[in-house]
Amino acid sequence: MRRVLVTAIALSLVLAGCYQGDSSQEDLVGFVVPLGEMGLSVDAEAIEFWGNWSPIEEEEEVVFSWDLEGQSFFAGLRVSCGDTDLLLQSLNWRIMGPVGAEVLVLEPVFVDDPEALGFCEASLLVRSLTKDGHGSMARCRVAGLEKGAWGRELLQMEAGALMTGQVLIEDAGDAELRLRLPLHALVLKPESGSAGEQLLGSLPMGEELVLEQFDGGEPEWITLVTFELSGEGERLTISLP
Repeated sequence: MRRVLVTAIALSLVLAGCYQGDSSQEDLVGFVVPLGEMGLSVDAEAIEFWGNWSPIEEEEEVVFSWDLEGQSFFAGLRVSCGDTDLLLQSLNWRIMGPVGAEVLVLEPVFVDDPEALGFCEASLLVRSLTKDGHGSMARCRVAGLEKGAWGRELLQMEAGALMTGQVLIEDAGDAELRLRLPLHALVLKPESGSAGEQLLGSLPMGEELVLEQFDGGEPEWITLVTFELSGEGERLTISLP
């Protein structure tokens, strides 16, 4: 496993080098994700597989989560303008640069909302799992944006600290569970489980979290409980009936 080095310096080198004089540079728009600065490690193989990723369509919503078998990488994007969260319609990405210094650029398309007024803020949650099943999650942000700026230029996101919240599900048996973060259109699977317990770690504070179980019915995923973690390092235990 090696680190993906993504920095503003790397970005400038890529744009000045690999794309110098290339007319396609005019098409480079979206959010530059500083994975390397977020303290996350990502397999080189995972980067190669991202090109095969596609969103999960679920009834009236689309879940934009990288969650292909073997990738162990999850990401969810949220953009709010004033008091309004924009609805994510589609999400593409590009990987630029030489091996060992890849730059990941997200290119989102949002449903136009005339009620979304004022400056905008973008927030991306990224979670990476290691081969032993343990994960880490971090957030990166960029604020003070004009509405639609991400469709006209490249915007460098700033990395935040790793997250430490945890949820332990007891009496889970062999139930297939997941944790959904609605505002980020993000879905997470438990990191590990034993003796009827399942653990989800590195979770964000102050964000709506929805624990769901797969039952094969209609709808296929049913909501068990909705909650928030209020403090850094909090560990919440949920016992299933």
